[in-house]
Amino acid sequence: MAADASFVGAEASPGGGWRERVDGSLLHVDSSPRVGRRTSLHTGRHLRTVFEDTVEERVINEEYKIWKKNTPFLYDLVMTHALQWPSLTVQWLPEVTK
Repeated sequence: MAADASFVGAEASPGGGWRERVDGSLLHVDSSPRVGRRTSLHTGRHLRTVFEDTVEERVINEEYKIWKKNTPFLYDLVMTHALQWPSLTVQWLPEVTK
């Protein structure tokens, strides 16, 4: 496979693979006889966003595990209940007037 000036990096593997274009988009190169053409799938920006979201989700999960492990030391009473429709607001205690 000849080198193409619009691509950065190494050539695709003989059976096909991924190549990054100069503009940041990724192309899947399938050199098998049944297809033998390049197909644009995702841009590099989209893949970076997906990767960053995955990393952020893992960090949040790890921080939640740490918090859950430490709750007996932080609070006198912890009551957990999974809600079907979680609320964005909470009323802690009703107002008392005497």
